[in-house]
Order: sequence, then structure tokens, then C-alpha cells
Amino acid sequence: MFDKIKKLQNLQRSISDMKQALATEGVEGTDESGKIKINMNGNQEVLNVSVEPELLSRREELESGLSQAFNDAVKKSQQLMMDKMKNMQDIPGLSL
Repeated sequence: MFDKIKKLQNLQRSISDMKQALATEGVEGTDESGKIKINMNGNQEVLNVSVEPELLSRREELESGLSQAFNDAVKKSQQLMMDKMKNMQDIPGLSL
């Protein structure tokens, strides 16, 4: 029983370490034109949004571009998470 508790504590510690590591890493999502950029950390928190001034007067293009850039950033941050989770498989006694 104590062995299982220790494994659970190791898992919790590893998850906490992973969250901290993800908070320090970032990804950038862009729309297809490259005129909109969204910076997000590995915990999927938006840090910055950049829009080329020419798009501010074209609402539909701006909205579409924001969606594309956000989705691109989310996909990249999810991949970053998956890469970090692969490292968790190295925890002794833990099989994911």
C-alpha cells in the first residue's frame, strides 16, 4: 500500500513539475497570411496577440485570422504537452 502511495506522490510531483516547465515554454500560432500572431505558453494561456494594422478595418478577415491563429497556437501547445508527457513514462513504477 505504501508503494502505491509513493507512486502517486511521484506522479503528482511529476505533473506539478511538468506544469511549471510548460509555463516557461511558448508557442506562436499564426493565421495563413502571417498577419496575425498569438503567443501562448505551454499551459495554453494566451500571452500576446499581434494584428497587422491593415486588418483592423477588415472585420471578417480579422475574425477569421484570429480563429486560425488561435487554433494553430492551441495545436502547437498540445503537441508541446504531449512531448512533455512522453518524458513522464520514465518514472520508475509508472506506466502510462
